[in-house]
Amino acid sequence: MILGVFEAGFYPGCVYLLSTWYPRYELQKRNAGFYLIGSMASAFGGILAYGIMQLDGRAGLSGWRWIFIVSLSRSWRENTLHGTPDN
Repeated sequence: MILGVFEAGFYPGCVYLLSTWYPRYELQKRNAGFYLIGSMASAFGGILAYGIMQLDGRAGLSGWRWIFIVSLSRSWRENTLHGTPDN
């Protein structure tokens, strides 16, 4: 419930932020791309989680632990290769 309350302003905030950067004739494409990427990420997130859950029992770890390992290693790799915004 609390997560939903905090997430409620995310999409309108992103739309407002995009509207401050792009002129009116370019904004429709940017908003459509943002919405499409969000929908595709939601669609493939569940499929990816299901696939990772099939690793249940490998190396003595349960499936939910594999999800955390894969997501944390991806975050670590992106921060290591690309650096933080301060770099």
